[in-house]
Amino acid sequence: MRAVPSSPPRIKLVVEGTGFALSRHKMTRNNVDNSQVQSNLRTISEYNADLRLMRLPEVLILVGVGKTNLYALISRGDFPKQTKISASCVGWPKGAVYGWLAAKQQAA
Repeated sequence: MRAVPSSPPRIKLVVEGTGFALSRHKMTRNNVDNSQVQSNLRTISEYNADLRLMRLPEVLILVGVGKTNLYALISRGDFPKQTKISASCVGWPKGAVYGWLAAKQQAA
């Protein structure tokens, strides 16, 4: 006789402040104030937008310098370093690039 495996335990994940709970079978909405949910989701999306990686052409257009000058700024430590995405692909965190631009505008 084989032992019959017991059913897996019920797992419930509650996403704090969003009003959603995810169980093994379905997603349900908890009773939470809708304005609080929207506020928390907006904060999460703003945080994710700052983490988005910008590719080189986008950075060059935004900063207004050429490729050689950009890498010269990086080597001097005057511009945020790039993040390696893959063997031949790099990007810059959007928040770091916009932070650098804001600092330059305040210094001027």
